[in-house]
Amino acid sequence: MQTQTYLPKTDIVETADGFELALDMPGVPKDGLKVEVEKNLLKVFGRARQQKGRRVRAEYPEGDFSRSFTLGQAVDPKKIEAQYQDGVLTLHLAKASSEAPVSIQIH
Repeated sequence: MQTQTYLPKTDIVETADGFELALDMPGVPKDGLKVEVEKNLLKVFGRARQQKGRRVRAEYPEGDFSRSFTLGQAVDPKKIEAQYQDGVLTLHLAKASSEAPVSIQIH
């Protein structure tokens, strides 16, 4: 079976104080994720782990992925929070403005 490029499904919701992104990532270990902001681009990188043994049916993706989101001036990259639980990466983006590159720690 071929390894395919993985593009996590994402929901984006606007809240009163910002935005919330939920990225679905089954099989991706937390330590295999990286989230960063450079200028006005939020980037999520990772690798869906490969299953051991011969895959008889493959519905879960495996392989490297990256997903990028353009941030408007209404988002403060210094106030982005990330949490990873049960295969879902949740990013909380506070409303404000700044363009300095920032690394986001995943809790």
